[in-house]
Amino acid sequence: MKPKYDESEDLRFQFFQRSRRKLILEKITPQANGKGDDRKIVMSFMMPITGERLIGFPQFLKSAYEACEQEGSHVAKAPLETELQLDGVSLEFYSTEDSAKSDRIGLLTNKCLYDFVCEREPDGDTTLTVLRFKLRTKETMGVYGFWVKWGQTKVWADFCPVENALKEGDDKQMTLAESGQQQTEETELAQTA
Repeated sequence: MKPKYDESEDLRFQFFQRSRRKLILEKITPQANGKGDDRKIVMSFMMPITGERLIGFPQFLKSAYEACEQEGSHVAKAPLETELQLDGVSLEFYSTEDSAKSDRIGLLTNKCLYDFVCEREPDGDTTLTVLRFKLRTKETMGVYGFWVKWGQTKVWADFCPVENALKEGDDKQMTLAESGQQQTEETELAQTA
């Protein structure tokens, strides 16, 4: 089945806006250059594509996805044609595809998704096409607690663009409102762990 590609002008609105997606948090890696309260963690995610709903599939993934998914393809790994970062995306995590909004198990707000690559992986006698991507977030006990409880496990995520998102940078000064939001994220991740 061919996906119906989303061609929204803002690329953040192309990224699976119309369906909750299955994800696996494959690993977390402390970022070496962070110090003190500014330490960062890189979270690496894997999203199965083969056999999943293809509604709202991002246009920017089209060529990489088709290179891997095409019948008889020998392409094992297909990065995007151009390097792409999606700034200002929030991820809401759920334990099942049908969980109510009130049953959210985690939240990460205003993150930058990057390092997108489509890959073919063996899956028994067939192959499975997956999308891998990363995001960077502040190192907290909540993030580690989320990893302990949900790492290497299927979770479902909604991707929500943040209005008027600012590019997240390591040297960015955090406003008072953003600081309050960061504390809310840490609390929500810690409570769900």
